[in-house]
Amino acid sequence: MIFCLSASPALASEASSSAEVTDALLPPDNYASWIVATDEAGRAASYVMVSDRVAWSFRGDWAARAREAAQRLNALWQSGILRSDIITPGKRGRNFMIRCGTATILTVDSLLAKTQGMKPAEFTLAAIDSLRRALGGIPLIHQVSRGGMPGVKRSLAVASWYGGFFHGRTAADGLPFDKMDFTVASRTLPLGTLLLLSNPKNGKAVLVRVTDRGPYIRGRQLDLSQRTAQVLGIESAGVAPLRYYVFP
Repeated sequence: MIFCLSASPALASEASSSAEVTDALLPPDNYASWIVATDEAGRAASYVMVSDRVAWSFRGDWAARAREAAQRLNALWQSGILRSDIITPGKRGRNFMIRCGTATILTVDSLLAKTQGMKPAEFTLAAIDSLRRALGGIPLIHQVSRGGMPGVKRSLAVASWYGGFFHGRTAADGLPFDKMDFTVASRTLPLGTLLLLSNPKNGKAVLVRVTDRGPYIRGRQLDLSQRTAQVLGIESAGVAPLRYYVFP
């Protein structure tokens, strides 16, 4: 797992048998901290701690990003506004954001996600849920499905998926369509809109961005990338009803 949750009082004691802590910020008057460690092979990993829990762990040399995230978490905590129920996704240009209310905690670009073996949307949702758990909260999909997030619009849609023939072709947003990325086509939602999709039959959820137009078959409202359909478990069915939540 890329993101982990630990109940141990300190990451250093948990990692001491296999890793060496090389740098750390553990101020006693702060809520969040960051640690850089290396394993026996000399590979770096950066950790963001919230109290006594690991909120995020990043493979590779992401110390600067971990430090910045810890500093932003501390600023929010000191202001009294750091709460799990307002940890949500956002966007800035082509990058994803992890926000607390309107404040950005972490910017997720393609390079950060790639080094963790994920697509940016996939990485963002995993990181959001990991931070929420570290703060004592529940996954994002559980909250929005209960109607507990003001400003998030919810709806139902019949969704299909598209892939092979369209892979590499230019989508409506001007970028090549990648069937293995987490994207969706809609006739009406603005390009760039962030959606949290869920399959009510199995409870699976994914974060996607609207990048294309379609579907053009009557009775269908969304056209998913092939990878999105796979994760939601509707690839074999081809068409299925989904719930979706629109983030501002």
